[in-house]
Amino acid sequence: RRSVPASGAHLAAAPRQLRLTFNERVELAVARLELFGPGDRAVPLSALRAGDSATTVVADVTGPLTAGTYTVAWQVAGADGHPVRGRFRFTIAPGATGLASAVASRGAD
Repeated sequence: RRSVPASGAHLAAAPRQLRLTFNERVELAVARLELFGPGDRAVPLSALRAGDSATTVVADVTGPLTAGTYTVAWQVAGADGHPVRGRFRFTIAPGATGLASAVASRGAD
């Protein structure tokens, strides 16, 4: 139904979390969420957990983010038990807050 960040979003701040809301209850045991950055580089995520409802899943972004286009790939089981999959993209703007290079530069002071 919806996601944060939203499909097609152009972000001025790097997201620290992915949140997807579906039409039906999500079984965490069979749900999957992956994040791929520029160059199809896999970005580490935390284990999936339930959000504020049984239809929402959340994962923290634990890997560094850089400016560019990201793809979120997800898979859940439908009511009939068959997998339902999808993908969407969002873009992090150059100079966005929370980027890996900005964090590394601050640590060097």
